[in-house]
Amino acid sequence: MEYHAAARFAALSAFMPMAGVLFHHAIELYLKGLLCDRLDERERRDLGHNLRRLWKLYKQAVGATEDLSHFDRVIAEADGFERVRYPDRIIEHGIRTAITFAREEFSDQSTPPRREPLYVVTVDEIDALAALLWKHSRLNPRVFTMSFKEFTRDYLGQFNKSRFW
Repeated sequence: MEYHAAARFAALSAFMPMAGVLFHHAIELYLKGLLCDRLDERERRDLGHNLRRLWKLYKQAVGATEDLSHFDRVIAEADGFERVRYPDRIIEHGIRTAITFAREEFSDQSTPPRREPLYVVTVDEIDALAALLWKHSRLNPRVFTMSFKEFTRDYLGQFNKSRFW
């Protein structure tokens, strides 16, 4: 939950690519936490930071009880931020970033088209994913935010359509 709060603060502050990197970590920890009963520590560690593999395993664990494919794009976008966690790739390929709180607010209309890879954070979709994962956890997220300062809870709540704590 702390990574999620820090990522939302970074997004509200337009800290990029840091917001994306922090959201990546938040999602990774949510998924690994939910897979604890299926994977031992070594197996979780062997998955590394690959959100797509974690997400695939998680969807298999959930089974056919729920269609989660609408979050595949969110996972793919967040997974990309692992590549820019360190500056090497940015130096080699460049980077373009965008933060939006709603997908419909974002449009990539670079003219002329740019060659640098684009990394997008869509906060409301990440919040919706986090809300779903917390629901599946059957844990009370309020317990995890009790020690947060009021302003930290404000960062979690600002523009958040998926309040889950």
